[in-house]
Amino acid sequence: MRKFIVAAFVVVFVLAGCRTAPESDSFLPPCEFEDSVNCFWDASARGNGAGADFVNLDGNIYYI
Repeated sequence: MRKFIVAAFVVVFVLAGCRTAPESDSFLPPCEFEDSVNCFWDASARGNGAGADFVNLDGNIYYI
């Protein structure tokens, strides 16, 4: 059941456009570092700009 809830959250997160939404409108805060937990990583705005976007929930990474 928990995996379903996490998967549903990720789908809602992506459909809501949180990758491009202002940080104050996001469900999760942006990751300060790539190994931060309970946040989202916007690769186009962070790091070298060449990576993949992902959500980190409780240490589990979901690429979007």
